[in-house]
Amino acid sequence: MQNKNNSDKENYKFLSLNGIPVSQFVINCTDYPQGMVYRGCEELRDVVKETSGVELDIKCGFDDSIKNRIIVVEEGNDKNSYSVDVLPDGNIKFSGGHGYSLNAALHKFANYVRTVNNVELKVGNILKGKYDEKTENTDGYHLVFSDEFDGDDFDKVWTKNEWEDLNCKYHPDAKSAEVKDGILHIQSAPIKMSDGSDGYNGAEIFRNDMTFACGYFEIRAKMPRGNGSQTAFWMKGSRTENPQKPYTGEIDVYETFGEDLKLISCFHSWWKKGFTIEGLECTEKQIEDGHIQHLTYNSPDLNGGMHYDIPHKDGEVSAADGWHTYGCEWTTEFIKYYCDGYNYATVDISKVTTDPETGKTVSPYEIFRNGTQVQFYFTHAIIKHKLVKPLEADSEIPSNFYVDYLHLYQKPKMGKFTKLFRS
Repeated sequence: MQNKNNSDKENYKFLSLNGIPVSQFVINCTDYPQGMVYRGCEELRDVVKETSGVELDIKCGFDDSIKNRIIVVEEGNDKNSYSVDVLPDGNIKFSGGHGYSLNAALHKFANYVRTVNNVELKVGNILKGKYDEKTENTDGYHLVFSDEFDGDDFDKVWTKNEWEDLNCKYHPDAKSAEVKDGILHIQSAPIKMSDGSDGYNGAEIFRNDMTFACGYFEIRAKMPRGNGSQTAFWMKGSRTENPQKPYTGEIDVYETFGEDLKLISCFHSWWKKGFTIEGLECTEKQIEDGHIQHLTYNSPDLNGGMHYDIPHKDGEVSAADGWHTYGCEWTTEFIKYYCDGYNYATVDISKVTTDPETGKTVSPYEIFRNGTQVQFYFTHAIIKHKLVKPLEADSEIPSNFYVDYLHLYQKPKMGKFTKLFRS
């Protein structure tokens, strides 16, 4: 694809990088960029078009054969450091020790381009800084919570649930979920079930020291190799035993159903069976169930869930062949799902209808619109289920799921974050 130049619009700014017109450049980042990194690339692209009339291409996968590049790279030992440098070869380089700091460099530079009359960059460092809690990311987001799985407090802040069903035991032993070498490692391996039959262990864990509502949240992960396991990154609120709050929401950023290159995303509204939730639009059957599984079988927006094929390079046959990012953006207006920065599905939750009898507005998404708070969950296990594609001869056993980090971004005036204190 060629860069496009709208020459008919007047009063565009002049933008050159080390004497080379910006129209000759391509934004070039890694194959599977972090969500915030790709969002930063998109912001820079949009600002360049807005100010100079030039629409830049974004190319994922570093390509040294491209003569003029805006290189966007995660590098360095200090995760909070970021910089922008104009290189002697005429290229410009954005670097950061992590995705959130790299996005900050892109965002700050985009704001710089917005505010100056003309931009003529020369060789040398033009931006350098450190990320802290006041640093702003693209779209006004700030990093408010992260778990890099670097420490030894995993067993204190993550609770391991235990239950047994369908040849699988979610069992809180050390090997089913542990942190080592800066990575969360969840494993499903052969075991004997309580009745003596053959089965597999696994883990369902949740972060027990915080709750939140709204924001952009993301993990960087390696999927299990081969078919037969169910893996999920999801969140839900406290169960509905609390009479003061008889409802909760659940967002499934993704679930896999036995296939290692396919995702399904959806979300749920839960409440006490038979209760009527003010503002919630639902059917009599849904009231009886206390449940709406949005985008699937009992939902007014039926479409079978949002299916997505995970991108992969030539020669890769599994999402286990590389690290990918899986994210979700939740606001009172929409829920968006992302993989490697690509927004593959969006649900508009802003629409409401007016009850002709009461005059009050109602929505099937009311539980998500009113800021119900949730906690982060991970699950992984080899499991026999009619929806899960069964194990095959080349499936990896034990089955391994790896998570590099968990991030939550929020805007100052949108979203809730509560740190839970334990004795």
